[in-house]
Amino acid sequence: MTGRPPFTGDSPVSVAYQHVGEIATAPSDVNQDLDPIYDPIVAKVLAKDRADRFQSADAFATALENALHGIEFHEDQAQATPYTLPIYGIHDNTEAGFAAASAPMTNEHPVFTSEHEPVQTTRHKSNRALIILLSLIALLAVAVASFLVVRSIQADQEKNAPVAVPDVKNMSEDDASSLLRDATFNVKVEHEFDEDVDTNKATRTDPTSGTEIAKESTITLYLSKGSEQREIPDNLANQSEATARDALSEAGLEVGKITRKNSATVDTDRIIETNPELGSKVKAGSKVDLILSTGKVDVPDVTGMTEDEATEALTAEDVGLKPRFDHVENNDYKAGTVFDQDPSSSSEAAPGDEIKLKLAETEAEPTPSESETPSPDESEEPSETASEDPSEDPTESPSATPSESENESPSDSPKSTKGPKQGKPLPSPGKPGEGNRF
Repeated sequence: MTGRPPFTGDSPVSVAYQHVGEIATAPSDVNQDLDPIYDPIVAKVLAKDRADRFQSADAFATALENALHGIEFHEDQAQATPYTLPIYGIHDNTEAGFAAASAPMTNEHPVFTSEHEPVQTTRHKSNRALIILLSLIALLAVAVASFLVVRSIQADQEKNAPVAVPDVKNMSEDDASSLLRDATFNVKVEHEFDEDVDTNKATRTDPTSGTEIAKESTITLYLSKGSEQREIPDNLANQSEATARDALSEAGLEVGKITRKNSATVDTDRIIETNPELGSKVKAGSKVDLILSTGKVDVPDVTGMTEDEATEALTAEDVGLKPRFDHVENNDYKAGTVFDQDPSSSSEAAPGDEIKLKLAETEAEPTPSESETPSPDESEEPSETASEDPSEDPTESPSATPSESENESPSDSPKSTKGPKQGKPLPSPGKPGEGNRF
């Protein structure tokens, strides 16, 4: 009637669904040239329930015949009416339709008489097979749809099902990351100090291992930076500042203050020591102060020392200076001691520099001559004078004047009256006149 099937779709399953659950479009809506009088007849023929269709071909034929003559179909006309098509007899056109004139009244349409029974049987079998086929297709479609729905639900459940975080401790970064990604997790890497795990090995995860979380969650993987304690390299002594900086940076430490100190054994701008000291352990990232050599030494104070003592002090390993001694007459200091140095003790000098030292020497005493020896008479005069005037001091006797003048002459000399700094020198023996003064 329309030139097309009542149902169309992208797949047989889609068409089967429509056969099972949808109402076909009216023929006059598809083909505007068709009379809408046929729409209810077609709708009845395509009813889903067999009980709602025409119960016999005769009733179907009657409805079509009436529609052909302009008589609309109603449900109460579904029952077969006793009439015969005009081609099988002469009929009168009455208000109720065509009535048989000569042919006998019968409930069977001449087309479906007993002699055509095989055709009717074949059509019934064909309709039954089509119904069975459509039912199977519908069941198959329902089964496929159910499977797809169930599978989709299962996929969602599997996707959202929690997964336990694997244990990756002591693994390398690559191995730990691969294991976590295989478990459907995203990985973010962080670093931390750990005393028990080697550097660049996995220490832990966040969330911790064994925790069940949703797939595709982000896991933080922590890698060890090694022990937080760092050892200051003990081989920095005598190294340059640049070398020390590189070594400290490699050890995870930073350079702090730079100071300088005199040293006789370390060259200029070389490391003498560090603070904290070399070889000690500090926290990672700590600052280490560097103490560099100035290339000079502090000149020690050697005044008052003997020649040997001054030599030992100046040539010591941590001083490294060279002494040069000059013997100078100076009775203000003990003989053989240093009383002056150049450079002074408040100055600095380079290792190997010469230090000029002055050693004190006492002036030699003059030897008395024979002409100065007093005569026996002169030696006795003070005694005689003393006997004459006991009240006077024997030293004030005129006869003692020559002796006193001789004694005063050397006493007037500064060198003879001044002894070493530690004490006055004793008078020279052998002068008789002076013996009476003691």
